[in-house]
Amino acid sequence: LMKLEQNDEYRVKTTQELLEKLYNMGLIQEKKNLKSVNRLTVSSFCRRRLPVIMVRLNMADNLKEAISLVQAGHVRVGTQPVSD
Repeated sequence: LMKLEQNDEYRVKTTQELLEKLYNMGLIQEKKNLKSVNRLTVSSFCRRRLPVIMVRLNMADNLKEAISLVQAGHVRVGTQPVSD
């Protein structure tokens, strides 16, 4: 996207959609420009996974246990059980 002209219609639309999605996921702090997207790492996506969050909150002793709990359907987000 950064290689396209700044006023290109496709770039503007796609950039807005990408920034909105990443902002809603909590991966970026502000929806200003693509520079914040360049700073994203793979680990920032991995930290957002439910089992990782469960281990951080001491809901499970380790990642393997947290994954097992999620896969078995023992975890709920709101009223919905999560199984994947």
